[in-house]
Amino acid sequence: MKYHFIGIGGSGMAPLANMLLDRGYYVSGSDREDSENVQKLKKKGAKIYLNHSSGNIETDLDVVVYSSAIPLDNVEIKRSKELNKKIVLRSELLGELMQKSKGIAIAGTHGKTTTTSLIALALKDAGLDPSAIIGGEILKTGSNYLSGKGEYFVAEACEYQRAFLQLSPFAAIITNMEADHLDYFKDINDIIDAFQAFVSKINPDGFLVINGDSEITRRLGSVAKCKVIYVGFGVSNDCRITNLENDGAGLIFTVSINSKSYDIKLGISGLHNAFNAGMVVACLSLLGVDASSIPGTFSDFKGAKRRLETISDDPLIIDDYGHHPTEISATFDALKRAYDLPVFAIFQPHQYSRTKEFFNEFASVLSEADRLVLTKVYEARDFETNSKGDIEEELVKKINSLGGNAVFIDSFESVADYVFKNYKGGVILTIGAGNINKLGSMILDRYGKTTSS
Repeated sequence: MKYHFIGIGGSGMAPLANMLLDRGYYVSGSDREDSENVQKLKKKGAKIYLNHSSGNIETDLDVVVYSSAIPLDNVEIKRSKELNKKIVLRSELLGELMQKSKGIAIAGTHGKTTTTSLIALALKDAGLDPSAIIGGEILKTGSNYLSGKGEYFVAEACEYQRAFLQLSPFAAIITNMEADHLDYFKDINDIIDAFQAFVSKINPDGFLVINGDSEITRRLGSVAKCKVIYVGFGVSNDCRITNLENDGAGLIFTVSINSKSYDIKLGISGLHNAFNAGMVVACLSLLGVDASSIPGTFSDFKGAKRRLETISDDPLIIDDYGHHPTEISATFDALKRAYDLPVFAIFQPHQYSRTKEFFNEFASVLSEADRLVLTKVYEARDFETNSKGDIEEELVKKINSLGGNAVFIDSFESVADYVFKNYKGGVILTIGAGNINKLGSMILDRYGKTTSS
């Protein structure tokens, strides 16, 4: 079989391409930008085109894969249709690969990458040799996938465009559920409907691990045809997280399930990460894996790339993928618990549609930063956005009206200059789901340092 990926360097596409290469398939792909993902794939043997062109579609290809980030009028999709090629969404391919194993799907508005990374590593450390598709690079392994030969296949399950309905997993974890992707979903009820449909696809012999502290997420348990385990801090949960402490290097807490208690030391901070780890412990228990037999999985876990990732210690620069108001709030809370220092945040909004939909929520949470630089909105999937306006300037005005200390700067070079001039100590936080992660090295350059310094 010969596969071609349109947008092969994407965080969802690259791990699938890698896995197919490991399995001996021919893989080609195109992307508009060179990247670390692209270079790794090229080194492994993928044929890479750094452009989108009808000429990239070879006549003997069997399957052409694209993601929701690719518009349907893309020249490669058009050419593939002319040649009557099989064209599938990334989620369809993931569903096909997962079907051959015992799939464990991790869904939710937030926390999917961290939870997926942690359970993949736990199964690996337990000797179960899983496969895994992860939406970010695991810092411990330097990879965003595992290509094992064991029976389990772990993967993030994205709700956007109901993509996760292409999966029929043996088991699932649902971390939380909030309004998001409102460029596609009508409202929260539409999102709930999609998650209910996803839950109904879980194997009846499998199980669902679910956020038990959220009333809205708890509702999903009633439609499940499989065993359901509720996880959280509240006393009504089947699996409880208690005795939470921050030891300066991470978190210490206890997870209790089925009359057993596990003392967990986690190598990253953040209340939300204790919650993610608790769900992983519950999942492991249901799979028959004793979490106390793999303590290093948790204590050595430093998270996924761009999830509270330390870029530099002097100056202290942290990079995070958060792009929803709730995620930003959780990141601020984690930094306060870990460092208790002023936060100089640089936020890159992700999508005009999301920025407009959560305008007031963004303003409220961003006003909590000690200083804030807002950059231009990163356009992604904004195919039909006709009137973008001056939303960045409007957001800065709203943030400052709430007591914030914000400015809008439209170029990364100028942002780096501004930070170098105005930073007086504390945490420099670059945050957003676009290309804001490039800014850390640019700031360090002003100090005559590199990320390896």
